[in-house]
Amino acid sequence: MFTSFTPNGELAARGGGIWEATGPDPQIAIAPGRAGPRFAVIELEARDRPLDAAVYLRERGGFSEAERVDFPESRVLLLAIDLRAGPGRLGLRLDPAEHPGTRFALRRWSRRSRAGLVRLLRARLARRPGLTVNLIGPDPGLAARLGRLRRPAVGRPGLGQNLARIWEMAALEASLSPLPVPVQPEISFLVPVYDAEPAWLDRLLASFEAQGPGAELILADDGSSSPETAFWLATHDRVPGLTVLRAGANRGIAHATNRALAAARGAWVGLVDHDDALSPHAVDRLRRALRDHPETLFLYTDEVVTDEAGAPKGAFWKPAFDPVLLSGVNYVNHLSVYRRERLAALGGLREGFHGSQDYELVLRYTRGLRAGQIRHLPYPAYQWTERAGSVSHAGKDRAVANARKALEEQFASLAGPARAEPALIGELHRMRFPEAPRPLVSVIIPNRDSHEMIARVIGDLRARTDYPRMEIVVVDNGSTDPRVHALYAREARRGDFRYEIRPEPFNFAAMVNRGAAMARGEALLLLNNDISVIEPGWLGEMVECLAYPGTGVVGAKLLFPDRTLQHGGVVLGLGGYAGHWYYRAAEDDPGPMGRLAVRNSLSVVTGACMLVTAECWHRLGGMDARRFAVAYNDVDLCARAREAGYGVVWTPFATLFHHESASRGSDMVGEKARRFQREKDALAARHGTATLVDPSFSPWWSRFQSRPRLVVGERLPAARVFLGLASAAPLRAPLSLAGPAGDRRPMPRSARG
Repeated sequence: MFTSFTPNGELAARGGGIWEATGPDPQIAIAPGRAGPRFAVIELEARDRPLDAAVYLRERGGFSEAERVDFPESRVLLLAIDLRAGPGRLGLRLDPAEHPGTRFALRRWSRRSRAGLVRLLRARLARRPGLTVNLIGPDPGLAARLGRLRRPAVGRPGLGQNLARIWEMAALEASLSPLPVPVQPEISFLVPVYDAEPAWLDRLLASFEAQGPGAELILADDGSSSPETAFWLATHDRVPGLTVLRAGANRGIAHATNRALAAARGAWVGLVDHDDALSPHAVDRLRRALRDHPETLFLYTDEVVTDEAGAPKGAFWKPAFDPVLLSGVNYVNHLSVYRRERLAALGGLREGFHGSQDYELVLRYTRGLRAGQIRHLPYPAYQWTERAGSVSHAGKDRAVANARKALEEQFASLAGPARAEPALIGELHRMRFPEAPRPLVSVIIPNRDSHEMIARVIGDLRARTDYPRMEIVVVDNGSTDPRVHALYAREARRGDFRYEIRPEPFNFAAMVNRGAAMARGEALLLLNNDISVIEPGWLGEMVECLAYPGTGVVGAKLLFPDRTLQHGGVVLGLGGYAGHWYYRAAEDDPGPMGRLAVRNSLSVVTGACMLVTAECWHRLGGMDARRFAVAYNDVDLCARAREAGYGVVWTPFATLFHHESASRGSDMVGEKARRFQREKDALAARHGTATLVDPSFSPWWSRFQSRPRLVVGERLPAARVFLGLASAAPLRAPLSLAGPAGDRRPMPRSARG
């Protein structure tokens, strides 16, 4: 066989050739031998959910994302690997699935000769008609002999091919159910122009003319001095659907855009840059979404990043609307459409925000809107051109400064001025809210024995945490270690420590509920005993996040001791149930659009370090200790909080170590395994996780991988809202940063993001 076939600690053998992923990143390392067989054959067969496998090809420097082979989701995957030639010669790594609980049969064979390999593969194909063999590294003659085989492209699926498939689906829907041709434009695209190169204007106009009916394009010249630009505008001012506005002086982007706004005829307006383009069928997709949801006042789309030749380089697959994320990064960006009447009533774009005028507009325009009035259309409707050297360093600094000025105005409150600071990425943002008396936080720690861990976490709360108002509540299910008893007795001499020892079977949810009943705080911090503190301001940061209107739950960034990411938030529906995204990513991985570097809303945060307002906790009735004794109790709590209208916020500015084992699940046998399955089934039944697409997650991403991967399905996703509320329900009133009883200073509604 192979010189080495080594599963990592997140794969467990279940007998009879069945394996189970016990962590979100199971791997099998495959190393060739000099004198061993040349060919390896591996067959994986799903036992429940489809497999979402990948193979990493080793380079001299090790495995990398650049040398990754992705396979479509399938029930059966058959791999034929040449271990002596091509990519297989340095070894491979097979990642069969990315989420805990995935079970599959694994069969493997080896053959020394090409003839032996051909006989084996033909035998497997005879047993499974229609099965495709995936060739990794064989010589071209082998594929020719087998005929029915294919070799997948090395690396990620081509973005261009995926976009073409998306646009094909949009074209098909437009042809099968065409929208009526409106009497006048429904959407006006406003484009400020200053010394634009004719080639860019040609590309923009061509992308507009390729759209269906229902839109107009308005080019507002801002006193261009370029003869080429002036000639282009003069020779195109009679093009159908195009309006050219001229100006004698340069007054800036905001002024030019507002002139275009005054000339617009559409009920909706969108802002477009002169060197970008509209994607195929963008107008049709926008019109359909707006007609399907007439209550909408603001709609934004996904966007493609292209090079100067128009070839796609990347894409921004966005979450549904999240004002918390918007306070850290302008992820909304292009393409957004606004109700013309509302935009005009707000005065259009404002002067004094050069480089961030669109960011200031989004913040100001969405302030006070209800959840159902803001929608995200997951369609790549815009093509943003990334141009080398298009923004100077000085211009970037100015844009960042103006973005922070806009944020500080947006979040100003009666209690005092807000302050925008750099995030973990310098050009992104972290809001700092006015100082106010902090609520009493009850830190609830479940424990049994584990003297070193409980002593460390209590010591870290005492000596390494600078939050001023805190009590510690330990709920113990039967410690017998005399050192633990002595520790409790010493701590209990202080007025801010209480504990209860009650010998009983382990039930995490019941223990936390017991601790909450003992707590006196206005906020409850659920904290595992295997957490250790890195920096002193972590708890103050979590409390500060309660300033975001309606927030009921806050989660922290947790790292393994090797400083890889353990918790950057939990995605509901990932793996069919719920899963940590970006699990085991590098500590400084920015995530998509920098989301791991700023605060943002998520559906779920882990109960290993979770802050919950007492109001939210009591309204929900705490954790469900009957259905979710050990697993998914935090997932269920957060999902119910969202359903009740509370926000769930994750912050990277509160970072701690979580000493959870990196090879979990080895004890998932017998009754523990049966209990885990019951709790998984209960989660799926209560929250529909088998088919749910988390609003903080893109519907274009695979639901079976912790790191986003583009998967084009059978239909285009519909427009969506972020909050799990009815369209007419308002966003919840802001919660206060509460001090002592009677000292509550709520942030006003004007502080909404």
